[in-house]
Amino acid sequence: MVGAARDKEYGEKLIPLGFTAISDDTPEGFTEFVRSQDRVWRDLVEISGAKLD
Repeated sequence: MVGAARDKEYGEKLIPLGFTAISDDTPEGFTEFVRSQDRVWRDLVEISGAKLD
């Protein structure tokens, strides 16, 4: 999986599908990716006006 994620051509194919290949296989790298996605999704939810029931 990490080998595929590090392949530039594979990563470029994922972008139009809305995905990002994570090529850093360390726990710290994964943690940073999750944190960066939290900010993105929080903003999108706020903009959408979605509420928890």
